[in-house]
Amino acid sequence: MTVVASLVTLEAMTRTKLFHASKDLSRFATYPARARALCKADGPRVAFVGNSATERGVDLKEFARLTGTVADEFVADATHVNSWIWMIQAEFWSQGISPDVIVLSFYGKGLDDGNSIELGRLAQFFTTRRDWGELFRNDVTAFDDRVDFTVSALWATYAMRDRIKERMLDLLPGYVPYVQAQNSVLRAHDRKVIAHAPTRTTLARLLSRAREHGTRLLFVAFPELRDVQSRPRAVPEEVRRMIADAGMEYLDLRAVPGLTAANYVDMIHLRPEGRALYTSYLAERVRPLLRRP
Repeated sequence: MTVVASLVTLEAMTRTKLFHASKDLSRFATYPARARALCKADGPRVAFVGNSATERGVDLKEFARLTGTVADEFVADATHVNSWIWMIQAEFWSQGISPDVIVLSFYGKGLDDGNSIELGRLAQFFTTRRDWGELFRNDVTAFDDRVDFTVSALWATYAMRDRIKERMLDLLPGYVPYVQAQNSVLRAHDRKVIAHAPTRTTLARLLSRAREHGTRLLFVAFPELRDVQSRPRAVPEEVRRMIADAGMEYLDLRAVPGLTAANYVDMIHLRPEGRALYTSYLAERVRPLLRRP
């Protein structure tokens, strides 16, 4: 009875305290209402769906001013196409709504299959029980991951266990710099790993689903630090062909005038001055697309 009472108390604290104390978790709960508000707004409506590169790279108010649109963002850190398809489903398609354009900024292998996915967050905020069949067939295929996901959907404390651990470890001196350095090492290691030929079935599903719902997608190749330090590598022809064949839009913004290495905090995230440069150039390139039928 003591153990059960402790677990119930911990679960209540997770749902009532942690969900509200965490910037990420608290905003996830607002996304459905924000999506409805965006789609009811007058004028061209633009939704940005992506990860922290989008959040720290695009000034929404400035973008809306420069393009004459109404814009909002629906972002989650460290997400890729296998999360974005469910985020769009949860915030828009499951509610029977769609903005005029959804902008998806990607870099590296963000549109390929096989990217890591945070199961607890996906289970608690971006999927419902009716999604499980498709999810288990395509995105969560390993047995242990399915068990992890199912438990996470039913038990918020378990789903958020990594975040709870991080909150506790953040109190230790030097922990945050250590994690940042560790992440840099892991990213460098991932680039050296010899990978099999990439597959893009999730991208194909996203494009097909968007066509079914009459949703216009704009894929934007986002500039990494290495893109401004050297000539950007070509986006795979298959990716560009799939987007074009589906009738969707593609912009390569990896060469932004004036953007330099000094405008980056790390390999991905822009400083405020870099954000201003990127937002201005993005708006300039997007304006003609918004005038197309």
